[in-house]
Amino acid sequence: MMVPAYGDSGRTGRFAVSGLDRPSGWDWHSDIGNPVVGRLLRDGDLLFLGGGNGVLTAVDADNGVIRWQKQVRVIRPLPDDWEDPNPDEWDYGWEEHEWLAIPLAVVAGKVFVKVEIVDQDPYEVAVDRYTGELVGEVTTGEPGVDPATLVMLDTLRAVDPLTLRVHWWPKGVDTWPLEAPPAVVDGLVVASCKVDPERGHGGLHAFDRASGERVWGIGVERDAEGNAVAVHPVHPAVADRTVWIPRWRGESTEIVGFDLRTGRLVHEYAPAEGGRWRASGAVAVAGGLVYAVLTNGAPLPEGQSHPAEVHALDAATGELLWVSPVGLPVVGSPVLAGDQVLLAGSDGRVCGLDARTGALWWTADVEVELGVGAINAARGVHTEFPAALLPGDGVLYGQSRTGVVALR
Repeated sequence: MMVPAYGDSGRTGRFAVSGLDRPSGWDWHSDIGNPVVGRLLRDGDLLFLGGGNGVLTAVDADNGVIRWQKQVRVIRPLPDDWEDPNPDEWDYGWEEHEWLAIPLAVVAGKVFVKVEIVDQDPYEVAVDRYTGELVGEVTTGEPGVDPATLVMLDTLRAVDPLTLRVHWWPKGVDTWPLEAPPAVVDGLVVASCKVDPERGHGGLHAFDRASGERVWGIGVERDAEGNAVAVHPVHPAVADRTVWIPRWRGESTEIVGFDLRTGRLVHEYAPAEGGRWRASGAVAVAGGLVYAVLTNGAPLPEGQSHPAEVHALDAATGELLWVSPVGLPVVGSPVLAGDQVLLAGSDGRVCGLDARTGALWWTADVEVELGVGAINAARGVHTEFPAALLPGDGVLYGQSRTGVVALR
């Protein structure tokens, strides 16, 4: 069975696994020979990684051996009368090095993959989980299925996993879905949108899971001082009927909670004044606490920088409980396993904090850079920066720039 994105359907970042008490070191590193793009997926004995050159890779979750690699796309011949309007300026993506394969979900023996080819509309396909062979393309139509069986793709399309037909997507709504896993809780699908300052897109929206009708939406606003107020383009975390997400207010970041049913603002936490706070990814929620990784971007003397900090809030009141500085250049969202908050640094260091107090339990170095590389960064507002860590029972996987590493 596929490990849910960020641990559960609420995308809280809490994984129902033991994790690691104190890792002895990295066990193996599987280099897939391609820049990794998208987020790391696990389904039983396999890990799935997307990559450049349209390559999807399946890696053995126990030993790191590559089970299969396949280039993924549907060939669509150009019309006979088609002419390139800019032959010297554009490349329309028909060469093998100009497309991306991005894994979205593993359901019913199929891996759903988003295919991006430069200067063409992206599309989704399904490939066989065991072989990587193409099963078919996701298409629109009338699937005629029980909505409870639908799989919600990161592209905010509700798909019948058997027929590959799209049951609904947010038609007629001024939303641009972000490529990030939506939260699916209590009959609602809660998703963030891309940020497009020129068109005013962005925000947080809730949809009825069965019909796709929008229940509520929060867009870009202005406060009394004229500052732009907009949620970050990351996945929401939903727990106890509250939707948690970082939000910009002018040049700084705050952590906010909205009522799941109405979208009404119920919690608002702003770090210390005088800073230009930035969040690393989304928040995590577990055990009545909300965890956010924040860094103060206020200017310092040359050669100095502010450390990243974990801010823990009371989920019932939104009030700050403690702050724990960490000496890592944190990438991605925090995740939790056992009694630990787990963080990854782009320099290859990983650490575990006590989830109740913020005390540092351990630090390990996997000796490779963690986090996705330049390809994901170039995709900008289209996708969130994925979590660099995926915990399991007695193991912790780290997504490197060109593969995956395991700590035990």
